[in-house]
Amino acid sequence: MGELFGAGALSSNFVSSSTNLFTEFCETISQLIHGYPSNKIAPQIPKYLPPLLSMPNLLSVEQRLLSSENYEKFELFLCPNDEFSVLAIIWPAGIYSPIHDHQTWCAFGVLEGVIQENHYQAVDNEEDRCTAELINSIRHPEGSVAFMSSKKNIHCMHNPGASPAISIHVYGGNSTKLGANVDKIYNT
Repeated sequence: MGELFGAGALSSNFVSSSTNLFTEFCETISQLIHGYPSNKIAPQIPKYLPPLLSMPNLLSVEQRLLSSENYEKFELFLCPNDEFSVLAIIWPAGIYSPIHDHQTWCAFGVLEGVIQENHYQAVDNEEDRCTAELINSIRHPEGSVAFMSSKKNIHCMHNPGASPAISIHVYGGNSTKLGANVDKIYNT
């Protein structure tokens, strides 16, 4: 893995011609984290995602491949201070994520395809039974950006297209240590 501004590591499969722009992006996210309170970080990130989303060579060929029918995550950057992570998620055609909320803030952009995000409201949020009802749906075409703060944001991601979609996510914290970064899974 290569060093990124002396602090973190890029994925070893990262396409080298994208490195400078990606390094600048990660440096900017680091500055945002140190310049804003936690609840104000996620709304700032979407304005910095479009240059990455306009790069057709942002991901390597290997990072674009699906090895199963499930969506796949590729770590592009893990901050060594555990402050944030950048991941690429490859969504097979027709797949839905579980209805969930996150442990931390998140911002994302659609690199290829379309992602439909369904937002939910908790109806019953007890430990043994978490149910939610749909409140709205947003269609995110290629190039779109969005964010979720660290408060309860229950959602489901879906690729409604006939071919894979790719999104780039920036999460608060270290995605390796947090795992799926899911606080709860909900039923409808």
